[in-house]
Amino acid sequence: MRTRVGVKISVIHYNGVIYRPPIEADTFMIPVTEGCSYNRCDYCTMYRGIPFRMVKPDQIAEFLEQAIAASGTELANDITRVYLIGGDPFALSPARLHRILDVIAEYLPAVQTITMYASAANIVAKTDEQLRDLAKRGVNDLYIGVETGLDSALHQLNKESSSQQMLTQLQRLNAAGIRHRDLLMLGAAGRGHGQASALASAAFVNQSKPDMVMFTTMAAFPGTPLFDHIQAGTFTMASEREILMEERTFIEHVDVPHTLLRAGHVLDSVPLRGYLVEDKQRLLATLDQALATLGEHDYSRVFG
Repeated sequence: MRTRVGVKISVIHYNGVIYRPPIEADTFMIPVTEGCSYNRCDYCTMYRGIPFRMVKPDQIAEFLEQAIAASGTELANDITRVYLIGGDPFALSPARLHRILDVIAEYLPAVQTITMYASAANIVAKTDEQLRDLAKRGVNDLYIGVETGLDSALHQLNKESSSQQMLTQLQRLNAAGIRHRDLLMLGAAGRGHGQASALASAAFVNQSKPDMVMFTTMAAFPGTPLFDHIQAGTFTMASEREILMEERTFIEHVDVPHTLLRAGHVLDSVPLRGYLVEDKQRLLATLDQALATLGEHDYSRVFG
């Protein structure tokens, strides 16, 4: 989800679009970085043309001071969860993150959970001790763009890390006490590869053991390499039926108790919410009904 470009956030002029996971709609958001430290995934338009930069801690402090002045100290004392804005604020060094965490603790003393987008490359740059320290300070819930466990698709989409590299880093988060929410992209492997992607992603999640799995569905937008590949005929989008079959196969093969699944992105044709093991049969039945009623080409996700 997003807000408009060029938003004036109190003392901060934030360049670009503010994105956050749909389920963080009611979470208090704090501007921390602009852009994405990698910003080269073939399908992504989110941070094109926006250089990666850190918002200065004194600007964050002034932003929080003005927010509290506008809403009252009682509200500040009620805020227990905050979302740090940016493509991957976890790219910041532990020292820079600590300065931001100090500011948050000063102005929002009740905060218990600090969440944000992160990547495997962000995690590998931090030691186990640094990860444990960040977890103790409230950085304990990260959104990770896995997309798929299929390495051929990750390579084709120009993702920064392989599935094994991502898995190693997510297991380090588990050991450090940092929850993670694995973001998967249905249709990421293209037409004819949905089942392979589903099985690889299920095997990945069975080992990564996330707190939550969140689906979105691949879409192509003008200005991205993916859109150009489609126009050139070197990549073919999966059909709606193949996407639903991929989703079904993934759920069928996942075995991670107490892990919540959410498919509620605007690009997803079938909303789903339930635990991957405990609610497996209900989730599969919902997809079976969709497969029986939705047509092969009911949805097009190539825009422009």
